[in-house]
Amino acid sequence: MGWKYVADAHQDSSRWIRKHSNAAADDSLTAAPRTSQAPFAKHFRATPAAPSTAYSNAGFASPTKLFTGYLPTAVVQGDFNGDGKQDVAISNGGDNTIYVYLGNGDGSFSVPEVLYTTGQSPVWLAAANLRKNGPIDLIAVDGDSNEVEVFLGNGNGGFQASAMVASLPQSPTFVVAADFNKDGLTDLAVGLTIDPFSAEPQFEVLLGNGTGAFSSALLPPPVQNAGDSPIPTGWLSAGDLNNDGYTDIVATIAFGGATSYLNQGGTAFVSKSPFGPQDGAVTVGLADMDGDGCLDAIETGGLGFLTIAKGNCDGTFAIASPTAELGDVDAAVTVADINGDGKLDVIASAAFTTLKRRSALGHSGATLSPCSTAMGQVM
Repeated sequence: MGWKYVADAHQDSSRWIRKHSNAAADDSLTAAPRTSQAPFAKHFRATPAAPSTAYSNAGFASPTKLFTGYLPTAVVQGDFNGDGKQDVAISNGGDNTIYVYLGNGDGSFSVPEVLYTTGQSPVWLAAANLRKNGPIDLIAVDGDSNEVEVFLGNGNGGFQASAMVASLPQSPTFVVAADFNKDGLTDLAVGLTIDPFSAEPQFEVLLGNGTGAFSSALLPPPVQNAGDSPIPTGWLSAGDLNNDGYTDIVATIAFGGATSYLNQGGTAFVSKSPFGPQDGAVTVGLADMDGDGCLDAIETGGLGFLTIAKGNCDGTFAIASPTAELGDVDAAVTVADINGDGKLDVIASAAFTTLKRRSALGHSGATLSPCSTAMGQVM
């Protein structure tokens, strides 16, 4: 969340200081001849990780490692060059860079293009079409300079130099793209940090004008922070919670609770009562897990449990018990049909355990069964 947050939260920053910057000192790197086409191949060639212990019904092959900049903070995917293959972009908060890897369609990637942010400490990243019928653009939020910047895509996998599109009232933590006012243009919701002894909003919505810029902003009701440390918004999810046709927002306070914010016709947001799992919300995803037409909350908690809270179609969720056990501090969550059975499954990452990625298979009626754990590597 940026060096400024570390200082404000009275944390020891020495744990994140780079020990060395010589990638050649790492014997695990696979060197490749330096050529004019691949000048950085020694440092950035994607290589398969060593086979890890096999887990029952894991469903995933051993991971391929991609090298990043210093302190990677977020990763997004999209087809940046229009070749039908998935590409990835990784933001790096420690050296103010974004690595763009173009996919080859077989799980490998080309040598990355390195983008440099204008702002300081990019803490989260989004990929979205900000220009109507245009190529995919990249959006970074900068934790130490309180800014939003946009890299407009060229459509060939390259990106233009960044443009600052918004100054924020507080330090940002997260960004998600969606159309919040039903004008057919992409908007952004930016998670914010609530400063000590302050009443401030958890997020700001920037309304897009279809050119890669933003015309106006919406702020939800403020949240009171009575303590002497900042309170970061840990996660944002967007979806229509009450089926009125407008995209609503769920925001979490890490290890605290989650709050639903209902969209009032694209002009304002009102908050509902906080909710969350028994072990405190870290992330909350949104999906209709039981097929009843209402979005449910997929909650990961501070003690490593996954909870599915059934949506009531009014912005509230039923109280639920944990459904599955995950790794500790699940820092991200996504929902997809990973085994092709037509039912939604849950994939979550964990920060403080050797079991880095855990998936749970969906069944009828929003039930889940733990199915696999895949080992991750810190690059």
